Amino acid sequence: TLKEQILDDFDTTLTSARPISSISSTASNG
Repeated sequence: TLKEQILDDFDTTLTSARPISSISSTASNG
């Protein structure tokens, strides 16, 4: 779906921009 495509693209951008460990920490911190 369009929503899934946007979320996937957004997630890919974050993954490319910074380490996964940092993303996980940010998500945990809210």
